[in-house]
Amino acid sequence: MYEQAKAAITQVQQAKGWQDKYRVIMLLGKVVPELPAELKQDQHLVEGCESAAWLVASQHNGYWSFQFDADARIIKGVVAMLLSSIEGKVSAEIQHHELINLFNSLGLSQGLSPSRSNGVHAVIEKVRDLTSA
Repeated sequence: MYEQAKAAITQVQQAKGWQDKYRVIMLLGKVVPELPAELKQDQHLVEGCESAAWLVASQHNGYWSFQFDADARIIKGVVAMLLSSIEGKVSAEIQHHELINLFNSLGLSQGLSPSRSNGVHAVIEKVRDLTSA
């Protein structure tokens, strides 16, 4: 799924306008695997998202892996692109990686509602919190 997300980043960067970006993001959001029900627990809930969203982070041999799900397909697509840029990295790399810069460079904040953008910011903050320990 993260390979598709990386390809979607390129497509969004090359998109002519918001409608083209939106289509790419929605298609990606459709293929993001649903989080198993047993992982949709309060401890994984992302506070500050307009729709319900869950982020699960796990570390294996120092490298981080992420699972994400949301009720809103557009958020699933956006977050999948962001997480693809840090999947399999160590904490120090993630802490120095500016996810917000990627979000802004893709021009997504202009097309999303303020509450959706705030939700993306909440996910980014949760990633930082989870990987800082």
